[in-house]
Amino acid sequence: LCKRAFSLVRGCKPRLPVVRDAFTSVCRWLYRNWLFVYSALYAILHPMRQFETPHQLYTEIGGLFERIATKPEVQETLKSLRLCVRFSYTEPDATMTLSAADGEYTVVCGHCDAMPDVELTMTGDVAHRFWMGELNVMEAITKRDIGVNGSLGKIMRLTPLIKLAIRSNRERA
Repeated sequence: LCKRAFSLVRGCKPRLPVVRDAFTSVCRWLYRNWLFVYSALYAILHPMRQFETPHQLYTEIGGLFERIATKPEVQETLKSLRLCVRFSYTEPDATMTLSAADGEYTVVCGHCDAMPDVELTMTGDVAHRFWMGELNVMEAITKRDIGVNGSLGKIMRLTPLIKLAIRSNRERA
């Protein structure tokens, strides 16, 4: 009854054989090209990481801290800052500790015995977006892309330094 009504309304016969042939053609193509389809889907679902090794992460982010250390704005900001922040990264597993006191700061790549006031935990890809300024930090904290252990008030004191680092990183890129 439905096929008849469809034929009457449209003024033509249903095209079931055409649909069946098209479906068969698509299935044959997928069968012949399954490796291509699989690799394309894998690439979409598993994008390449920004940092493959901890050494790459240390070189990129540690280099950023070294570049900004000589800037007068950073030295002015550091005069009033007394804080120890640990950045714990996953994918790759890495740790960086930033200690600021008496107008100077040190960055330790790898294990550090200093007790941090604040610890930020994130993946390497989130860290890259963070230091490029492409990440809404409050949204990332809310979504738990960035884990925070410690006082948010202390992190807010680090904001001017982070902004200068992001600006420097954008200028370099």
